[in-house]
Amino acid sequence: MKLPTFRFKKSTVAEATNKPEVLLARSSKLWLLTMLVAVCLPQIREIPLWLTVVVGALLAWGFASTLKVRKPLARWVRWSVVPLMSVGVLVSASGLESLAGLATLLIAGAGLKVLELRTRRDGWVLVLVSLFMVAVNFLFDQSIVAALYGFFSLAITFAALISLNEVQAKQVNFGTLKRSATILAQSAPVMVVLFLVFPRIEPLWSVKSERAVAKTGLSNEVDPGSVANLTRNDSVAFRASFTDDAPPERSQRYWRAITYDFYDGRSWLNVGKNVGLEASAIDTDTYYDYEIIMEPTARPWLVALDYPQTVRAARGTLTLKNDFTVTAGKPILDRFSYSGRSVVREATQELSLQDRERFLRLPPYGNPQARALAASWVEQQLSLTEKIDALYRRFNQSFEYTLSPGRLGRNSVDQFLFETQRGFCEHFASSTAYLLRLAGHPTRLVGGYQGGEWNPYEKYMLVRQYEAHAWVEVWDENTGWRRLDPTTAVAPERIQLPFDELFGSSDDFIAESPLSVLRLGKNIEWLNEVRLRYEAVNYSWHRWILGYHNQQVDFLHDLMGSLSTLKLLLVIFVPGSLVTGGLIWWLLRARPRRYHAVDADVQYLSRLVSRADSSLAREQGETVRTYCWRLAKHQPYWEESLMQWLNNLEQLRYSPARGQPEGDASYHASFKYMIKTVKKPTRLLGKPARASA
Repeated sequence: MKLPTFRFKKSTVAEATNKPEVLLARSSKLWLLTMLVAVCLPQIREIPLWLTVVVGALLAWGFASTLKVRKPLARWVRWSVVPLMSVGVLVSASGLESLAGLATLLIAGAGLKVLELRTRRDGWVLVLVSLFMVAVNFLFDQSIVAALYGFFSLAITFAALISLNEVQAKQVNFGTLKRSATILAQSAPVMVVLFLVFPRIEPLWSVKSERAVAKTGLSNEVDPGSVANLTRNDSVAFRASFTDDAPPERSQRYWRAITYDFYDGRSWLNVGKNVGLEASAIDTDTYYDYEIIMEPTARPWLVALDYPQTVRAARGTLTLKNDFTVTAGKPILDRFSYSGRSVVREATQELSLQDRERFLRLPPYGNPQARALAASWVEQQLSLTEKIDALYRRFNQSFEYTLSPGRLGRNSVDQFLFETQRGFCEHFASSTAYLLRLAGHPTRLVGGYQGGEWNPYEKYMLVRQYEAHAWVEVWDENTGWRRLDPTTAVAPERIQLPFDELFGSSDDFIAESPLSVLRLGKNIEWLNEVRLRYEAVNYSWHRWILGYHNQQVDFLHDLMGSLSTLKLLLVIFVPGSLVTGGLIWWLLRARPRRYHAVDADVQYLSRLVSRADSSLAREQGETVRTYCWRLAKHQPYWEESLMQWLNNLEQLRYSPARGQPEGDASYHASFKYMIKTVKKPTRLLGKPARASA
């Protein structure tokens, strides 16, 4: 027996994708293109300029072709763009950091997808890529503005996703955006529960852009001009709030970060092995309790107000060293919150022979003029104070404090002291430490920040990178380490006045941000007021939202007592289940039927006549006309008023001119007349009524 054979028609990909039900509607394409613009905009700073131009051109052509302004790109153009962009991405990504390379790859892929944006499957791919790009944006910027823009991007993305199911839509329906916003609002309770109780996953949360931590300010070495370069940068270094909102005076705002103990002839380096603090705390009433939110630095050291006595953090281990610097157990890759207590003067310490040798060590050659000057001090048998006074007088007579000190040669100290006599804080501090070591006094350089702007609205101090500062500490045999700030000898206003007020007119001041509000609002009071209020809101955002993981453990402990895995699971899943169940009930609940005004009148008529005879109630599925004829057949006396009312009802409900005032008036008149007619003989229901003559 020969079995029957079946032949299947071979279908091509084109035939499968040309089906009307899978092709993208015009409105869907416009939403998808708008979505790509929204999610790509924040990453323009991270991707190469050429990619911004190419993807922008592709998106513009996509809009034009969708709106029928331009024809789609020719096939040979599309085939040319793909390999050229692929090569460009490979070359550009090799020279970028990892996250910037990821952003470049994502945006390039999304731009190429525009060339084949035809079916709903293409739209779904773009939606998934866009959701990932929204998340990547937060790795570069976590400010409150970025968060608000992130919600806006999600709303546009969800609107594009909803539009994929609007196959027949040709015009953009902005009600889609409203539905998208509703979805986000419905998810807000779940988001709040997860934010409050879900544990932070450190390895994922701490992934940071290297660009975000590249301008950290101070580093492990100081050479001529390194600190002066920071005056070109107005980014935030850290924020500090004080107990009782009582900050120290401006002259006492020395924020210690790192000490430099080794001089190689040009740069000061941090190579010493400082151990945990061994000095006894100072018994004084003049101390400051404060909390600091440190920006990411990619380094383990932290800042503390001179002189720190105790430091602590909600997470991680902090070490207070015997040089009064604070270090964390690992590099700071995320905003880090910690608290401390500091006093205005340092406790007395002992200087070991090993440390004394370390703080006196210098290269055996170089800077002959500086060596001769230090030898003359020794020959004159000047005391430490007299040597400092002599040096300060020299600085005060002919030296200039400037943001543009110029480059120095090999013998940088000699060139600065005896030739240029122009410098920034590190020039004065470096030459002072060098001369005092030559004169036989243990000395070290200290790097940190001096100053800070007090925000009266949120009661905190903001310190920026341009307030980076360097000073000197010299060992006094009578009092221990003694702070020296040579800058006060040549430019005391640097310590007494805000930095931006002192150097705001300089061309080098925050030159990297020419449109900074700090520069523009210097002489505009209302703009400066807006800046302070925005920074106050931003501080609260950093402290209570981005820094919430610092308070999460305390919050959960107060809520549940001792923590355990079972309690955490219950706190996460029970509220989540309740919220999810509530949303499901809200979406699936039986909603009351909303009747048209005339339908409500029909229901009223049915209830009225059924009181006397239940068989006269309107049956399910019975049309209004059939119902009226049945009532008229039962009571011919009602026929005239029922038919008049029925005609007006149909005109009002179904005619193109329905809803006009004239129609409404005639309908209401016929309805009142019909009800009045029906009510009169209701006592005769059940008895045949005589038809009206």
